[in-house]
Amino acid sequence: AILLHPGRFKKPVEWYLKMYRAYPHLIGFEIYNLWDRYPKDRKTWDAILTDIVTERPVWGFSNDDMHNTKTQLGLSWNIMLLPELSPEWVRRAMENGIFFFVHAPNGHYGPTPAVIKSIAVDPQNGTIHIDATGHERIDWISKGKIVYRGDHVNLFELQGLGGYIRAEIHAADGGSIVGTQPFRIQPSTMDGRP
Repeated sequence: AILLHPGRFKKPVEWYLKMYRAYPHLIGFEIYNLWDRYPKDRKTWDAILTDIVTERPVWGFSNDDMHNTKTQLGLSWNIMLLPELSPEWVRRAMENGIFFFVHAPNGHYGPTPAVIKSIAVDPQNGTIHIDATGHERIDWISKGKIVYRGDHVNLFELQGLGGYIRAEIHAADGGSIVGTQPFRIQPSTMDGRP
């Protein structure tokens, strides 16, 4: 289950946390809806993640909420990373956060969103590297704030992370965004570093 267009309902973060803790089958939170009708949804998602990410993940989804095929199709979508196209793998990707979210305000008629070619995570050195094309910048976000900009982040060099970090890849056209799911950060038992 995914909570769709949560900004419409204006519930406090505590209400969502109670829902996620009560219902393990509730796996997602819609952070983009159509033309980004509820821009505060990403802040709410970050607040939820900051509180609950050590217990369980909550994946971010981007959807059209399409009611009109001529004006509302192809503005927001998710890119599932699948070894094969099957209902089983789609479900597995959704349940395990094996996908990116995309928001393209001009849809398929506008500039092409950035493309993530690969992501390399090195837990020993505390680094994450994103190889992408068609972008002007990559923002790394934790606790609802940009904590770093660049294609390569070293978690050991950052302070005050909220148990996770996620990336938003902004296209060169300035409009579309491709985002990752949160990377959970666990302190090292050796030295307290992530």
